[in-house]
Amino acid sequence: MQGLENNGVTDDFQSTALYQQRAGYGFAAFSYVAGCIILFIAAIYISPLLCGSANERMMLRAPSEIKGGYATNNKNEATNEV
Repeated sequence: MQGLENNGVTDDFQSTALYQQRAGYGFAAFSYVAGCIILFIAAIYISPLLCGSANERMMLRAPSEIKGGYATNNKNEATNEV
């Protein structure tokens, strides 16, 4: 039976490989946690319930029909009320 040193693999090579693998897993874990934190902050930032105007919060709590539509680009649509 041949040892690992005969195949060109030494203990130094294995320890270096394991160190680099641990460093890669550490960076992957850091990236995952940092990404989750950034997405959570972005979700809070765009949430109309937490960071929205008073009208947006009112519409979330008690929805009501909007009269006249959102855009008044067309004269026919501007005169029609919903």
